[in-house]
Amino acid sequence: MAKYPIDSDFILRESSASPKGRFGRYCKIAILEVDAGCTSVREISTRATGVRSIVEVTDRLHFGSTARSEAGRERARLEAECRRLNKSQQARRKRAATVAAKQELAVPLFEDAISLAT
Repeated sequence: MAKYPIDSDFILRESSASPKGRFGRYCKIAILEVDAGCTSVREISTRATGVRSIVEVTDRLHFGSTARSEAGRERARLEAECRRLNKSQQARRKRAATVAAKQELAVPLFEDAISLAT
């Protein structure tokens, strides 16, 4: 998990189309790493504003009318993965804030000990 910077979030993006020569609708679902605070992006691409990288993408999934369709099952799996990634990022941010707070407290105590010793 250390390969993602602390100041990023993960979102799920879905796009769908009805391509020529195929019956039904198909969709593409992806997990995107975005800048912190970004809630939506316009496209599944690294060129989109706020997108840092594409973590996982699934292409050409049949888009049925129920959650049991191929796209519905894959969406549920990717939503769970996206939640897991965001929870781990929140834990890393909290850990980093705790370490920073401890370091701020440690410096004045160390300086006080030096001033008392002299």
